[in-house]
Amino acid sequence: MKLLPIYITIICTLADAHALKEMGFSSVLPIEETLRWNDLTLHRQEVKHRSEDTLEQLGEVAGFIMEYQDTKPSIGLETVFLTMK
Repeated sequence: MKLLPIYITIICTLADAHALKEMGFSSVLPIEETLRWNDLTLHRQEVKHRSEDTLEQLGEVAGFIMEYQDTKPSIGLETVFLTMK
């Protein structure tokens, strides 16, 4: 297993930003609604897991629409933040 370098840029939800900074990451970009980074524009979308059991196992989830250099179509992404123990 390889670890991410602490200087890598991490794009995340606002809720996860504090925990990532506490882990030592120095370039954390949280998204509240929209984030423009380089040639990417990311728009946060409200999403839910399919079932309550999945929510209990994986926790909260965030969806994003990604646009690259103002081109269409956009790509829908789903991300999950898991804490390593």
